[in-house]
Amino acid sequence: MAMPPVHLQAPSQSLIGTMCAEVAQLQGQARALQASMAQCGDSVLLARLQADWRCLRQRMQQLKAMAASAAMDQLSDQLSVAFLRELTGRAFQQLSRC
Repeated sequence: MAMPPVHLQAPSQSLIGTMCAEVAQLQGQARALQASMAQCGDSVLLARLQADWRCLRQRMQQLKAMAASAAMDQLSDQLSVAFLRELTGRAFQQLSRC
């Protein structure tokens, strides 16, 4: 019985895919935080939400920096890297507007 061929992703491709998924998750968290901050009436809770917002922006900055450094890696799939850079750039712009 013949074994079907195994298709493995290159390490850089799986890393880029994971980073894209994290960016999407952060965008969802950002929308939820924005809605919560807009409706929050408690100053203590608002301070906590704002701290969470700062952490989220910091993580997005880290992802954006990693995407930029991945572009310099010749082993990475440059189309995937370009997609990741576009995704992180848009997400960071969205966070910066608030």
